[in-house]
Amino acid sequence: GFHTDDIHVDLPKLRLPKNPVRPNRSWIPNFATLTSLFFGFSSILASLQAVKEIIVYLTPETMRAGEPQRYLAYAGIFIIAGCLLAFMDGMLARALGVQSEFGKHLDSMADLVTFGIAPGVLFYVVTLFAGHSLPETGVVYNVAHYVPDWLVNNLFLVKLLSFLFPIC
Repeated sequence: GFHTDDIHVDLPKLRLPKNPVRPNRSWIPNFATLTSLFFGFSSILASLQAVKEIIVYLTPETMRAGEPQRYLAYAGIFIIAGCLLAFMDGMLARALGVQSEFGKHLDSMADLVTFGIAPGVLFYVVTLFAGHSLPETGVVYNVAHYVPDWLVNNLFLVKLLSFLFPIC
């Protein structure tokens, strides 16, 4: 007759790795960096929307209604949110042990937009807005008042560029 002892099948032995592969977690700090970049771009868009509101709807009634001021407030809130996320992404990368060259360059670009370009656009729009809402002080006073802020903002950009591209 037929016996099960006559059937012989060689199955490969399943071996588990001694050091299991850890899941790729580098996306976590990169996601925080990209979100910071998103908030920087959102701040720029909110500032430009305030310019549109100032140019298109420049009447005393709409200025008192607070439409441009609302967009400028959003722009400031977006910059603050981007700052918080920019602070967190470096801490997350070190805590998770996933520092990379790509992450460093992405972080530098996000910092340029969130800390450099977005505040510069916001200061520029606030300067435009101040020229319209404070006519008794005049344009000369407003420009003299906001030029130091503009210089500080651009000095940050120069410092960041000198860090990214050192001259030997």
